[in-house]
Amino acid sequence: MALIETKRQSILALLAAAGILLGIGLAGCQSMDQRDMGKFVPPGKRVTIENGGPFDRRFETNDMAIAYQYRVCNQTVAHKTRKW
Repeated sequence: MALIETKRQSILALLAAAGILLGIGLAGCQSMDQRDMGKFVPPGKRVTIENGGPFDRRFETNDMAIAYQYRVCNQTVAHKTRKW
């Protein structure tokens, strides 16, 4: 009987820990209402799009790097991003 109670308590503790970790993980994925959509990019941080192509480019900040390719054809930009 005591062995069954110990197993049950262990399972409940494991489920509680998993729930807490899941909650922390989901909270970390939230934007905290910092939405930049629709805002203009400051002039020093803009990427210039040139006519022609295809071009391979890389944009870096202090916390991320984005590698991208694009081509301009008939005033339309065709793009492709690479995952690292």
